[in-house]
Amino acid sequence: MSEILHRLGEFLPDGSHLATITGSGATLIVRVIEYHVRVAGRDAAELFCLITDLHDLQTYPVPILGRPPGRGCGSRSPQANQSTTQSQSPTGSSRA
Repeated sequence: MSEILHRLGEFLPDGSHLATITGSGATLIVRVIEYHVRVAGRDAAELFCLITDLHDLQTYPVPILGRPPGRGCGSRSPQANQSTTQSQSPTGSSRA
């Protein structure tokens, strides 16, 4: 089974973007949140890409959905903690 993801339009105000994902004869509109997490002792940041059907930016903001794994509700969001987490576009340019 092959799945294909295509971005729709520009980045949203929170840095996420909408895309279509196609597989098994179905196409869905999804929201994509990409962020880099820097881990102590590692040279390169690791890219996380969250694909969700939660489209409402107000109800489901990036700081809630894009929280790095293992972080509790009181932790900082990827956007709030740029020294630990750097959000970058696929071309490598930073966005907030």
